[in-house]
Amino acid sequence: HPKLTVYRLLVILITLGFGVSKAVLSYQGRTIVPITLEWFFGTGVFLLLYWLGLYESNLIGLMPYLFTTDYSSNIKGPLSPP
Repeated sequence: HPKLTVYRLLVILITLGFGVSKAVLSYQGRTIVPITLEWFFGTGVFLLLYWLGLYESNLIGLMPYLFTTDYSSNIKGPLSPP
């Protein structure tokens, strides 16, 4: 299985936060705020995550704290059945 690094956890949580917030705002009948949120996440956050993703497989080892430590055992332990 792939490593669960800080970068991948960040991607998962940002995507989840975006999806939930857009769904709640759309459910409330708002139209402008979800579109603005989509533009913000679609451009700014995507570019930031894309830029960070380029460093995930770099050879110089920039920002190793984002890409090397595997946190899957920390999360798998409490969620795994007894």
